This record gives sequence, C-alpha cells and structure tokens, in this order.
Amino acid sequence: MKNDLFYDGVITIASTRYGGCYENATWMAFSAGVDEIDHEGAFGQDPDCMEWWETLRKNDMTYVINEGTIVQETVYVAIGDTPHKAYKVLLARNKKARLAPRNKSR
Repeated sequence: MKNDLFYDGVITIASTRYGGCYENATWMAFSAGVDEIDHEGAFGQDPDCMEWWETLRKNDMTYVINEGTIVQETVYVAIGDTPHKAYKVLLARNKKARLAPRNKSR
C-alpha cells in the first residue's frame, strides 16, 4: 500500500502470528515495506515474538532500521482488530508525530 507519509511511502499490513497473544490484536500495520519488517521479532518463535512486542511497547511502538547509517529511519507499528483499524491507527500515529513540536538541541 502506497502512502507518502511514511518511509519510502510504503505501508505493510499483516495478520499477527499469534492472533493477539503477544500483540493484543489480530492485525498489525508497519510504516515500512516487507523488507524492512523485523520478521524474526514480529513473526518469530514464542520467546522472540514475546520479547519483540514487549520492547516495541517500551519504545512507543517504534523500531529503527538501518541504525547508525545515513538512511536510518524509524518504523511505526500499529495494531487493530481488522486491517483497516490497524491502518487507521498507523495514520493517526503518524499525523500526531508530524504535528508534535520538534525538540531543538544546541
């Protein structure tokens, strides 16, 4: 799905691996393409998936790709009971992030 608000303008929507056991919903949306999704975490075995979702929640439902490089990007993740709800939550999160005042450091 194409959307210019996100990294490379791509959004990926997928069903959750464990049906909400760790994810708290049955659908998830990523502000990135399939290649940028952390498959071992989001779709991994029980311990990996559980840890990934716990870490994701601690990081405000975001993770970083290409960390430490010039093309480092934050990937937003949203969940919902339907693909449409996950998508709408993701759009709302991005809109809120874009409207938030930026921290200026000196």
